[in-house]
Amino acid sequence: MRRWPPVLGLPSALVGRVLVRGGRGAEGIDELRRYTRRCERLDNPLAQTQAFAWLGEALEATSTVEACEAYASVVARWSDPRSVTRHQAEARAKALGCANR
Repeated sequence: MRRWPPVLGLPSALVGRVLVRGGRGAEGIDELRRYTRRCERLDNPLAQTQAFAWLGEALEATSTVEACEAYASVVARWSDPRSVTRHQAEARAKALGCANR
């Protein structure tokens, strides 16, 4: 298995998204976690919030609790009720039963 060189910033989130979509979920989740844990909240808040949504989707298959946490981050950060990503995160969280945890 090829190891990716460390990628920082938004490209890390994009690499994670591609890896998850390409069937390499564990590697993709690692990249998405790396990006969402960075101090990007002020530098690139929209991209980091989107990465939390992608992380939630990726974690649905392995850890419902962590997926719920990722979706909660999206909802907390995107207060605008017109946000498509927020609506998607709320719908996925509801489907997982996140409010009941």
